[in-house]
Amino acid sequence: MSGDRELVNDTMRDNGFYTLVYSKARAAVAGDAPESDTMDWQLWIELESWKRLIGGIFIESTLTMVIYEVNPGFHATQDLDIPVYSDEILWNAGSPDDWRETYINIGTKKESRRHTIKDVLVDILLEGKYHANTMPYHVSPLTALVAVHALVVHMWQRFQVCQALTSTTSLFSSSSGHDPLSSSLLRSAMQSLARCDDFLQGVRSELPHADADEHEKDQECSLVFNCQAILRIAYTRIAGPSIRISLMNTDDADVDAAISSFVTAKMERSPQLLDIISKSFEGFKIPVKIGHLLVRKTAAFRWSVEHAVAGWSSAILVSKWVYSIEIGVFAGIQPTAAESKLLTTIREALEEAECELSEASCLSAAVAKTWGWFMHDVWIWGITPRMGEALNRLAIAYTRIIDAAKGHVVDHSQLCLGGLESRDRFESIYYILKPLLVCPPRPLLNSTMTSNSDILKSSLLALEASARGIVSVSALRGGEFTLPSSLFVSGVSPTERVLVPSLSFLIVQKCNENGAERILFDLGLRRDTGNYSEPIQRHLKSRQPILPLPDVRQSLLEGGLSPGSINQVVLSHVHWDHIGTPSDFHAAEFFVGAGSLDLLKTGLNEHLSHSNFESDLFDNVEVKELSRPAKMASELDDSWHDVGGLKIFDFGGSDNGSLYIVDSPGHLIGHINLLARIGTGKWALLIGDACHDQRLLHGREAIAEWTDDTGRTCCIHMDKIKAAETLRKISEWTEAFKTGGMSLEVIFAHDVEWANTHKAAFFPGTI
Repeated sequence: MSGDRELVNDTMRDNGFYTLVYSKARAAVAGDAPESDTMDWQLWIELESWKRLIGGIFIESTLTMVIYEVNPGFHATQDLDIPVYSDEILWNAGSPDDWRETYINIGTKKESRRHTIKDVLVDILLEGKYHANTMPYHVSPLTALVAVHALVVHMWQRFQVCQALTSTTSLFSSSSGHDPLSSSLLRSAMQSLARCDDFLQGVRSELPHADADEHEKDQECSLVFNCQAILRIAYTRIAGPSIRISLMNTDDADVDAAISSFVTAKMERSPQLLDIISKSFEGFKIPVKIGHLLVRKTAAFRWSVEHAVAGWSSAILVSKWVYSIEIGVFAGIQPTAAESKLLTTIREALEEAECELSEASCLSAAVAKTWGWFMHDVWIWGITPRMGEALNRLAIAYTRIIDAAKGHVVDHSQLCLGGLESRDRFESIYYILKPLLVCPPRPLLNSTMTSNSDILKSSLLALEASARGIVSVSALRGGEFTLPSSLFVSGVSPTERVLVPSLSFLIVQKCNENGAERILFDLGLRRDTGNYSEPIQRHLKSRQPILPLPDVRQSLLEGGLSPGSINQVVLSHVHWDHIGTPSDFHAAEFFVGAGSLDLLKTGLNEHLSHSNFESDLFDNVEVKELSRPAKMASELDDSWHDVGGLKIFDFGGSDNGSLYIVDSPGHLIGHINLLARIGTGKWALLIGDACHDQRLLHGREAIAEWTDDTGRTCCIHMDKIKAAETLRKISEWTEAFKTGGMSLEVIFAHDVEWANTHKAAFFPGTI
């Protein structure tokens, strides 16, 4: 479940090995088991271990089938002709004596015949047909789990038979032209699935629980809870287009092609399909009912991976059904009363999950994207971010064709184009709009290319898919001063000097219906340079001319905003040209990178004149220092996450994934950047002093070094190697955003070219 391409390929290659292991394990449990009076603990453990190995391999095979859309590795019934599993109380026995006592107690209640998992499955499928004369028998939760996995395989097999018996992809049509055997198979499949639901309720009722509160807590961790997720997968296996989206594809072009084929495949609605969609959507309602934010943060620790796989399978089917209704409306096919009721339920659940919807929203895209949020947050399983990325791409595809359909007037002559007279209007809509979805083919990736760029792109697409809001970003003027280019860019003339801005940025983030958070990133120069410390004032003599006005305070006032309305101030670092006048923002909470506060107290003890600091910078203001990003995988830090080698921290006050702190090592201790989502697929990265010149940003020149009067090698960055590495990673981010179909605008604090060409981006304007 890692999602790693090489591991997936290895797993597929090793399927033959697992088949051999499965056969060996089946042989080990074949034959009659010893009677209870001759069974000992050691023998029981050996037999039960073989049985559980069989179940584990079968479960892995089923999940692989669903995730990667490959054929199942085993038969649903013949390959499970093994004894049912014993209860966990026996498996958890701590000693031979404990086991013997429990075994004898259970043995007094044993049935007249030994049952197999095959018996359980057949009794679910054909109730009253196979063991009608036997007494009811006990089924352990683990037995139920493997049996429901087998039910998924069985439904997959039924779907294949039905596909072979019908000439169209619609298996639920009431048309008399469809094969009666196919209809009978599907009808009995629905009955079997309903019986399985009742069966699981019975298994759950037999579970011991001390009190109602504990029972409620244990439900999320129980095997029966997992069984219900697997049952939803079984429902999805007998519905939907024959074309499905496989996570086997790792190349973007292949994924887009699969999504295109899936979206444009016709899905014919019916009452039976409506029942399946309703059952599948339960997988979305459960986390919403429990609390979607809580589930997104804790599901990986309490739920099994089967819930993620069930969510993936259900999200695809439910979103496709919603899309078929949306596209059907353009062909004049209105939803039935029952369909409208379910659509209302879906919309209400999305709104409860804090998905912003309007009447004009593409509901199918909202279903896919919101379900994708759940996948992205459950990052412990490597496969789930890939699921989330694919669902985000699916949402984009839905939106593209629905938006095209809204602007596409379909008249009778268009419906008859290309000999479509014999097709219904629904198919005609697909025929007309499909070219609007399909993208031109892109070249395949070079086989020698490493997976790092793919992983980075997936991570950035995951950020986009999980985002539930946008922020506005406005540039602010924070004074100007002169920089000698030779101290920053290698190889330029010592006489090249540039008057550069010290940019600040106003970020406005909507947090609720009643208000917004106003955040400043950097504060530029102090309007009164005489208020700097003596060491800094001596340094300023080499930075003339200096134009401290307009400073950030004046820029805000001229734009009609009071400095007192600022809620938070984030400093990229604590060099003199970024700290401004903190007392101007007395109502704000200040944030700095890890190590910055110690730096203000003790300094660097370095010889460079630009590395002097104001020890009293935050007197009389509230300041917090961000946690230090973990450097090793063993260092647990839930707040920071690695994206392409850079650590990011969700800084959004409304936890909507639209604003991130980015650790940016190299220039100075505690140096940080700010990543802001400014539109759908549009992001801005404010990088402070990670770069000082466009030539460095685009890789045309290298970072400069020089030798001082004492012969020491100097650099504007505290650690040149780390600074260069950070800049390289920022360039990789820019390229990954581009190849992922998004955009990233990178702006550094002293970017004179950007400031001169983006006048409209300055407050009250926005980027």
